[in-house]
Amino acid sequence: DAQSDAAPSHFEGVDGGQGRCCRGATSSDNSAAYYTLTSVSSLDECESNCRNEPRCVGIEYTGGTHCEVWTRPGGIMASIP
Repeated sequence: DAQSDAAPSHFEGVDGGQGRCCRGATSSDNSAAYYTLTSVSSLDECESNCRNEPRCVGIEYTGGTHCEVWTRPGGIMASIP
């Protein structure tokens, strides 16, 4: 799920939250330079990884072990299903 909040202490779903993937300036802007991919065991662990990264602007957690910790300077401006 795409999540966004500057220096998150809590997380809020973007564009409805469920089933969304983070993107940069546009829906096709998905440079690997914008995020760090980590393997986690839960959404809580993914959120914790973000809280521990000072540049984190949000996360993409797609269930299972997939966690992207987004650090794009311009933030997460778009998402896709």
